[in-house]
Amino acid sequence: MRKKISPKLFKNKKRVWIIGGIGFLVLLVLGFNLFSGGGKNDKASESPTASKVTKGQLASSTLLTGMVKAQSEQYVYFDNTIGRNATVTVSVGEEVSVGQQLVQYDSTSAQAAYDTASRAYNKAVRDRNYFQQYGTAPAASAQTSSDSDEDDSTTTVSPQQRQQTEASNYQTLQDYNDAIANAASELEKAQDVLNQTVIVSDANGTVVEVADSVDPASKESQTLVHVTSEGQFEIQGTLTEYDIPNISVGQKVKITSKVYPDQTWTGKVSYVSNYPKQNANQSTGTSGNSGQSGSQYEYKVQLTSPIGKLKQGFNVSLEVTKDDDALLVPVTAVTKKGSDNYVWVYDDETQKIKQVKVKLGNADAKQQEIASGLKEGQKVITKADKSFKDGETLKDVTDADSKQSKDTSGEEVRSSD
Repeated sequence: MRKKISPKLFKNKKRVWIIGGIGFLVLLVLGFNLFSGGGKNDKASESPTASKVTKGQLASSTLLTGMVKAQSEQYVYFDNTIGRNATVTVSVGEEVSVGQQLVQYDSTSAQAAYDTASRAYNKAVRDRNYFQQYGTAPAASAQTSSDSDEDDSTTTVSPQQRQQTEASNYQTLQDYNDAIANAASELEKAQDVLNQTVIVSDANGTVVEVADSVDPASKESQTLVHVTSEGQFEIQGTLTEYDIPNISVGQKVKITSKVYPDQTWTGKVSYVSNYPKQNANQSTGTSGNSGQSGSQYEYKVQLTSPIGKLKQGFNVSLEVTKDDDALLVPVTAVTKKGSDNYVWVYDDETQKIKQVKVKLGNADAKQQEIASGLKEGQKVITKADKSFKDGETLKDVTDADSKQSKDTSGEEVRSSD
């Protein structure tokens, strides 16, 4: 037996269906409007924007770390190939000049070898000179003199014999010259060995370390003398490949030390290596970006302010800045093709774009320095599209600078409310 539906219940169900249908239609309309509006916004966002080439400075500077080092220093290590006995001829704290003796090795055998080579050279020269003067070797001189005393008769020499004699004398003279050259070479070698027994200073400086004794049988390096340039310091360290584009020789540097936090020093970048270090972990300090993987390169900073309280071995922080204004464009405006960099220049009058090759300078997160290729006041497309073609006409290009100005103005009005 079928149950009879109450009229009141039927009306409630009907009302639910009507409300649900209306809600569905409302959601459908809202979804359509949102979709249409979103499409318009996306389309608007895809419209190209142009920004003026301006002059200014990058917002950020490059931070590095380094260590205070002597501008020049010399280490003299014990070398048992020169001799087993080495005598240091200077003391700690002594000031030395270029060419001053630091170490003397036992030169007995080297001196004897030099003396022997010197006598051999002198004899070769005497033999050659005697032959040139008398036309015969010194050993044959006595026999020739005896033969001439026994035969006083005139001897007729034929042209053929004379020619043979001249050829023989010429060859003999060449042999004497060769003997002199060989003797000179041996003398030079002996002189080099003798010179190696005396170690001299390469620069003006102060002796900071002297070995009390050395073990000739040891296979480890043993320092005999350490000389540094007193009062002439520089900062040495390493920077990563990510810092390389932002660092160049001549840039000014601000130097600080945790030992004296209230003091600062100034300097300038004097050297940046073109070749990466084999061992990235160096005690001379690494750059602020050392946490990133990549090759590391040595750099040096020359101090331009008084040294003050700085000491060798201090770990210091460096801030590399650039004082000169440069042409700036958004980093997104630059495109790369092979090894070259380009930007799209926009002409307001013709509404056409032109691809221009540029040379880059330093960059930060937002702006890129342009070293050459652009002029101040030109407009560039802030974000290039792969479909752009040289000479193409672009319409509805938005001025990025005026847009930014409006956005800033809007923010100020809202904040005042």
